[in-house]
Amino acid sequence: MGQVNQRKPVSEGTDTLVPYWSSHLDGAASEKIVDASHTGVTHHPDAIAEVRHLLYLHIGRKPKP
Repeated sequence: MGQVNQRKPVSEGTDTLVPYWSSHLDGAASEKIVDASHTGVTHHPDAIAEVRHLLYLHIGRKPKP
């Protein structure tokens, strides 16, 4: 999830469109908060790396360096 104001607590965060509480799922296996807006999160290197990591886990392989 993107959060545009990193000074706020995560629970009060937003990516300028979706509030944290609406995108958070208790018990989720993974959650990554990055400093990005709603449209910018798909271009953030940390978000891309997390999605890549999860996709490799899903197919049972280790990510290539």
